[in-house]
Parts: sequence; structure tokens; C-alpha cells
Amino acid sequence: MFSGVFVFSIGVAQVPTYTIDDSFNTNTSFRGYGSVVDFHFLNDGRILIGGGFDEFLGGMGMIYPNGQLDNSWEGNGYEYYHVSKIIAQEDGYVWPTIYGLSKVILSGVPWPVAYQEFWGAYFVGGTFNPYNVLRVWDIYQMENGDLLLGGAIANDTLLPYELRGISRIHADGSHDPTFPVLNITPNTANGAVQKIYRAPDGAWYISGGFTAINGHETNRVARLTAEFEVDTTFVSPFVYDGIFAYSSNIILVDSQSRLWVSGYLMNIQDNPDEIIQLIRLLPNGEVDTTFLPRTLENIYSGSWVDVPTIALGAQELNNEPGKYIIYGQFNYFEDTLQPCITVVNDAGSIQHNYFQDKGATINVYNEAENPMMPRIKMIKQRPDGSLLIGGGFSQFMGETRYSVVKLKQGFVGIEEPNQKIDLNLYPNPASEKLNVSLQSAFAKSGVIYNAMGMQVLTFQFKNQETQVDITTLQPGIYFLKVQLETGQVGVRKFVKIR
Repeated sequence: MFSGVFVFSIGVAQVPTYTIDDSFNTNTSFRGYGSVVDFHFLNDGRILIGGGFDEFLGGMGMIYPNGQLDNSWEGNGYEYYHVSKIIAQEDGYVWPTIYGLSKVILSGVPWPVAYQEFWGAYFVGGTFNPYNVLRVWDIYQMENGDLLLGGAIANDTLLPYELRGISRIHADGSHDPTFPVLNITPNTANGAVQKIYRAPDGAWYISGGFTAINGHETNRVARLTAEFEVDTTFVSPFVYDGIFAYSSNIILVDSQSRLWVSGYLMNIQDNPDEIIQLIRLLPNGEVDTTFLPRTLENIYSGSWVDVPTIALGAQELNNEPGKYIIYGQFNYFEDTLQPCITVVNDAGSIQHNYFQDKGATINVYNEAENPMMPRIKMIKQRPDGSLLIGGGFSQFMGETRYSVVKLKQGFVGIEEPNQKIDLNLYPNPASEKLNVSLQSAFAKSGVIYNAMGMQVLTFQFKNQETQVDITTLQPGIYFLKVQLETGQVGVRKFVKIR
């Protein structure tokens, strides 16, 4: 007989929360059809902002620490094409677009204007570059200053139709011919690598529109060794659905080398009829069954301009390991209102206190047009615990903020139970009956998932201990999840035998 002790008490806890920092306001500087997508912090406190804004700022602007526009920065006057990521170098800033690379010097003047020459040689259809370039999606800056380019680029002038998923250039923009060959399938712009991440162990993870890398079938996501060789032990669980821009992109490789992946209409091979928008994979490509597949929704007025429902980013809170911010283009997370932003624990359960179930709620960039669905595209955490949030919105947490908002961290006192979940399963392995012991009056039901994260059985708790009939389950590994009314989650693994 299980004899674990369940501890329960009521107390007033101080829990972290975020509120708008009223000392920071960019006013209408970044109001526009596009979005803020990246920030770069200068040592003097100023902040360089990249994205797609109005006709005045184009895609880049410099602000002071209080959000006021720095009109002395020369780059404010140029209409840059949409800046999707800011890479800082000693002599300027580089950014990718799907059409190639651009660079400005530190004062913001475009490189061609300053030096009468283009920087780098990777532009779609560029008459001056020797390579066939169809897409450039992402840039990753290595420790030595070299840049990895994710896209669809022919690196050999003698083979202009053999497209590579990753190219490498040196800090000066020159081509590195020694980089290993990474051919994409399909060998078109649709097979391009869109995201590049480095794992804590030195390996690389990539995602995009491909079905295979160097002939190794691995739909949408792949793992490379530290030397950029294809890791054939990694096999993607995804079905290739042919949708290009919004399918199965990595949004985070966390400290445990787990892959957080989001897409508009994702399917996994073991259950191709189920559509999900968020999933977590283990380092070997298997579905992490301790984090359940998640659904996201966009539920707005029918007159609003629609955008795909996806998570665009995720990151672990610097000062709270095990808590993750997820943000993007959604306002419901698993049927719970979470306007474009939420915080979850390691099991994926919403932590409601951080943003009080508020966030980006509307995007009115032009009163003459229908409202657009809001989105959050970038969050940068500061050492003081504050957050700088960028996207496409005109209201955040009920206050008027255009595309940029700063949140300060504080604490609120709430009454909550202090609990220790003592969950026990026996016998384990089990063949016909599984005893579930949880000395808590706050759990009413439980769920059993198979190794691929699919729900296969539910049961009700009759008291502190209940018996579950598992005779219908096939032999294999399963996970039993119990969620208390307080939101705490307990997960245990068991084995079903014949």
C-alpha cells in the first residue's frame, strides 16, 4: 500500500508579474502595416529597432532608453526593405530578407551609399553576384564573425541549379567555399532552410520547407553535427504537407536541446489527421510526450484582416528556469484566452499571473482600413528583468502602444496552495489493471498518452486511489498525466505488457 504524504497549506505567495513601464513610450514612431521584429541594444542605452514600419522610418529606427526617437541617427531617413533580423558587426549592421542581404554602417547610412559597393554577393536575381540565389531567410553569426545563411542558394558557379540550404560567408561578406555541402530537397525555393539554431552540445538544428537534407529524409526539421554533417539518427516526426511559409519551424532550442516547433497546420506521421500548432521534440526527433501537442486559435471579428495562427517565438525566462514565454499570432492557447503571449511551465500548463491573461489585443495601423489581427514577433529580456516586446499591435494590456512596449517586472501577492504532488503508479509494468495513488482531493480526472503524445484513455478519480483498466492498450510505453485544480501537473511513465 502506498503511504506517501500529501502536504497542503494555504498561504499568501509573492509571484512575479509584468506591468507596462509608463516611463517608456515610442508613441506612433513604429505604427504601420508591418511589424517590429528585432532589437539591438547599444552600450550607450540606445536601442536599434528593425522591422517594417511606415514610410518615414522604413525598416529601421534608433530610439533613446525612454522610447523617444533619436533624430540624430542618420538611418532614420532611409526606407530600408523589411528588416527581419539585426546582426551587429564592428563596422555596421547586417540583416536578411528573403531576397538577400543588406548592410548599413553604424550611423545608419546604407553600405552602397557610404562605399559605392554592395555588401556580400547573395541577392535574388542580382546581376553583380555570381551565385544563383532564390531565398535568404536567416542569419546566424558564429564566434569568429562568420555568418551562416539559411535559404536556397547555389554555392558553386558551375552548378547554378544545385541549391544549398546553408551557405557561409566571412565577416566581410566574401563567400566561404570550404563550407560542407548541404543540398535541399525539393531543390527549389520551397525547400529553403528558414531557421538555424545551435544546441548546447554544439550540434545544429535547422527547419524549413525541405523533405530531405543530402538525401536523408527528415521533413521540415533536421539535426546537423558540430561539423555540419547530417545526423542520420535524427528523423523528423512531421508529415510534409507542401505548405511553405508557415509550416513546422523551430521557435526555440532550449537548454535541454529540446526543439519547440510551431506551424499553421502541422501533422505528425503517427496521427496525420490531427492538426496542431505547437509541439516539442526531444533531441533525437521523437515527440516529447511530457509536453502535449498544443492547439492555438485566432478568434476575432470577421471584418479583421486575417493572419496565420502560429507561435513565432519562445524563450525560457532568464530569472525563472522552467518557465517559458510563448508569443506569436494567436489569441487562444488550448481554449484559454491568451492574447498573443503566454507563459507556460515545463509541462505546457499556462502560468496565468505573468500577463494577467492580457497582451496584444488589436492592430489599428490605419483608421481607414479594417483592423488587423495583432501579433508579437520579438521579445528581448533585459538584465533587470524587464521585457521589450515588438510586433504589430496598437493596444497592449489595455493601453495604447504602437508595435513596441516595455514591461517591468514586479510581484503580486495571491493566495495559493503550497503542494507536493505525490503520484504513484503500481504495478509497473502492468498488464490489465493500473493502480493510481494521489493523496489529493483536488484532482478529479487523469489522462493517458501513448509515446507519440496522443491521448488514448481518460479516467476519473473516485478517491485518493483509483484503479484504471488498461486492457485495451497495446503493449508499450505510456504516460499518465494528472492536473490538479490549482494548475499543478504530475506526469508518470508506465509500461503496458501483455
